[in-house]
Amino acid sequence: MEAVADAGGGEFNSVDSDEDLKAYFEAEKERLADEWNCWQRENDDKIARVGSAKYDQLQDNSDSIYAASEREDKRFDQMTDYLERKKKLHRVE
Repeated sequence: MEAVADAGGGEFNSVDSDEDLKAYFEAEKERLADEWNCWQRENDDKIARVGSAKYDQLQDNSDSIYAASEREDKRFDQMTDYLERKKKLHRVE
């Protein structure tokens, strides 16, 4: 098992009892939670900045799409008015 751990870049630990194994897993769980909390504290600002930038980009895209939609609605209205004036289109009411 030790060779497998070494080959995989892992860690090998030997325990003598069920209680030792549980204690090892509990210690590892706490260590990983501490590492995660440390990483989170170090990266919270970056996460917030990236999220804010993505939101701003989404808002800009949304504004552009809305403006294009409004522009196309206006063009469609102008086209239908033109075709009605030229007697090429008759509205059905």
